Amino acid sequence: MIELDERLRTELDLLVPLPDDLGEWEDVLRRAVSPRRRRRRALVLALTVAAVVGLAVSPVGGAIARQVGDFSAWLTGDPGEPASAEDQRAFEESNARSWAGFPEGTKLRRLISTEAAGGSFELFGFRTGDSLCLRLTVEGLKPGAPATSCAPLRELRAADSPAVVVLVDYGVGRQNVQPNEDGYVPPQASASFGVVADGVVAVELETGEGPAPALVANNAFLAVTPNPPLRLRSQSLVAQSADGERTEVPIAESPFGNSFPAANPGEAPGPTEIDRRVDRGTIGWLFRREPRGQSLAEAGFDRWGFPFTRGGDVLFARVVKPDPVGHARVALGLVDVQRDPAWMLPRPTGEQFCSILSALPDVTLGSCGPVGSLFAHKPVTFSVSGSLGGSQYQVLHGLASDDVARLEVYLATGERLAVPLTDNVFAMEIARTKFPIRLVGYDADGRVVAIWTASDPLTRSGPRPVEGEMRVAKRVVTPTGQVATLRTGPATEGRGCWELRRSGEGEGGGCHQLEHTGPPLPLNASTSGLVFGTPAPEIAAVELRFRNGERVRTEPVGGVVLHALTAAQLESGGLELAIGLDDDGDEVARQRFER
Repeated sequence: MIELDERLRTELDLLVPLPDDLGEWEDVLRRAVSPRRRRRRALVLALTVAAVVGLAVSPVGGAIARQVGDFSAWLTGDPGEPASAEDQRAFEESNARSWAGFPEGTKLRRLISTEAAGGSFELFGFRTGDSLCLRLTVEGLKPGAPATSCAPLRELRAADSPAVVVLVDYGVGRQNVQPNEDGYVPPQASASFGVVADGVVAVELETGEGPAPALVANNAFLAVTPNPPLRLRSQSLVAQSADGERTEVPIAESPFGNSFPAANPGEAPGPTEIDRRVDRGTIGWLFRREPRGQSLAEAGFDRWGFPFTRGGDVLFARVVKPDPVGHARVALGLVDVQRDPAWMLPRPTGEQFCSILSALPDVTLGSCGPVGSLFAHKPVTFSVSGSLGGSQYQVLHGLASDDVARLEVYLATGERLAVPLTDNVFAMEIARTKFPIRLVGYDADGRVVAIWTASDPLTRSGPRPVEGEMRVAKRVVTPTGQVATLRTGPATEGRGCWELRRSGEGEGGGCHQLEHTGPPLPLNASTSGLVFGTPAPEIAAVELRFRNGERVRTEPVGGVVLHALTAAQLESGGLELAIGLDDDGDEVARQRFER
């Protein structure tokens, strides 16, 4: 007799694939069988399927069944040894300064130590809530900030491979060489790490330069490559058992700069049609100002202040945990905005709805908007976010209106998972190798009310930049002294690619699709005086009209508009109107800017 907690029963029920030809019989069972009996039936079916998989010829599942153990060392034990008092204290001090910090009392376990490229590397591990986290510290190399990345324990419970990769290609330090033409310098060392099942004795990472052996100890692995060439990326991993059985484990490739790997092919399964259309949903408890979850002070958010409020007053705010055993938290609030914060694009004043996500290991992001825009088009809003580029997991998170009773996510691997949903908030981690995904929302009667599909945000489908062909096309300086540099170049298909670097704000970019979608003149005007956008290809020039009466003409470069206002234009009220002109000078689009 195996005793399973309620959460594991739910996961097993959703992980078991059902036949496609059940027809109306599935509805008969749903109405005739009690929930408790359904869970027992699902558990028996799950154990039967597991036994069949163990006998199959799958090179992954078979290898685990015959050659190595499972991840019980991480699920129920404590691999490694306790971290030193100094390492534990350093972790706690760093954790206290982080908004997305780990719970107090989190204890590190020391797993692997090594030296390479003149630095000392130590890998630690710990469990927190329903996550397994690994933390790499580096001494002797600068910058050598610790790298922390996590995986859901769900992945270890259901793993069909002998290794779970957590982070790849984390660069530390800078080689003493001249930057390449794009301004990049290779790191002094590149590190990748993860955990392995009992019985794994060796691990190799496959890269563009050949195999790279890793250290294996205490059910973990750590691979450190000294002085790697620029753009070196891990592509897969091979785990080996004691008797020589080798199993390949997929890896989600890390992006390099503004160059992203190709998205996984295929499409996630699941419903494709809406059963019931829902418009203008709401979060009733929030607007009734019910004290759900925690206050900002109880959740520790008051240490930093609720975000997006430097231009207004918090009318009401609460912090909700979508998964009781998880770590992710979401703050929801109503804010009275009197003025625009200097670091945001202009937006209307008055009552705004704001939300922010705090998730492992260091994901903090959010947004504000008019109250009326919440669920204006669909009863579910969602986003996929991550932290480190080489992280193997992304956080799926968002909000659901009161019309949504439950959420499920369908993965490209065929898995179907229940999404934790509490007080209209949801969040869960998804392996990047299992994208694309489909998020489905159901009402209380089981009808589909929302469908979202998404690819891994660290990949790109369609056109991508041709490597090494990006060149500086334009550079402007705003009245505040910010330097913006536009680079353009050819694409693997389509109309070309671009990237924008802004001093003090990092970089971004993309490629023009074969067919332009969205508004023909999508310009952004920042409070620093920068005008930027990617208009439709028929727009040959843009006339900018300012509130002080001035008019300026600018032309897209490589399909991108980049223009800096003058101090006088900014001080007199900024941009009022933009008019898109074709080759003949005729107006084809216009865009008005609010104060």
